[in-house]
Amino acid sequence: MGRAVSQALSNRWSPVFLAALVGCKTLGAGATESYSLLYSCPPEQVQTIERSDLDAAAVIAQWHIATETTPKEPPKEVAEDPARRKVWEARRAEVLAELDQKTAFEVRGCGHQELLLCAHTKNPKNGATYTNEVACLGNPSK
Repeated sequence: MGRAVSQALSNRWSPVFLAALVGCKTLGAGATESYSLLYSCPPEQVQTIERSDLDAAAVIAQWHIATETTPKEPPKEVAEDPARRKVWEARRAEVLAELDQKTAFEVRGCGHQELLLCAHTKNPKNGATYTNEVACLGNPSK
């Protein structure tokens, strides 16, 4: 096996091979894991279906997350100051773009069903994606 690993490392596809060695986690596996922890449900009893037909932004709007975390209008004192409003609008756009990059999963098992929005986590300092970590968001009003 040692020879196969060193040969793979010398090939052009070595980054893909290395990623497999370090343990990439698919978004679906992350959704299953999150659901399993949420409902104390064994992973083998969890059914996870990717819902590519659902738009994350629409789901978020339905859950009112965007309006709760980043209201459509800034507070009056911010709205009246053009420099502050510009900062507020940039942050709101950043939050909405981040939420919109999530993938929807319908997950069920152990008598429950949940819609989760999942994405690989990112390093806040440099924006690098951690492919071995998945963060999922569920409906906060449930």
